[in-house]
Amino acid sequence: MIQELGVIQGVHCPHYNDHEIAKKFDKHILMSNHTGIAIEENCAIEFNEGLFRIIKSDSNAKAYKLVVKEDELQKTELTNITEYLPLEFLYR
Repeated sequence: MIQELGVIQGVHCPHYNDHEIAKKFDKHILMSNHTGIAIEENCAIEFNEGLFRIIKSDSNAKAYKLVVKEDELQKTELTNITEYLPLEFLYR
């Protein structure tokens, strides 16, 4: 994994719909216990002054928040967040 720049909290993964990338990212999140943000192709997260929203060019594209709870990986779909929300939503 590449060392992050520290601009945005957590670990982010583009191209999450690629099975091999998703598998490696899931494993990394499980081992590191970081919050992960996974984004499929044709999907993006826009960050703007402490807020974020999901932008999609394909209605089937998805984004996820990954966290570890009780040694289990939990994925929450973020796909339908089109209005700006506070960044804290991603990291709580």
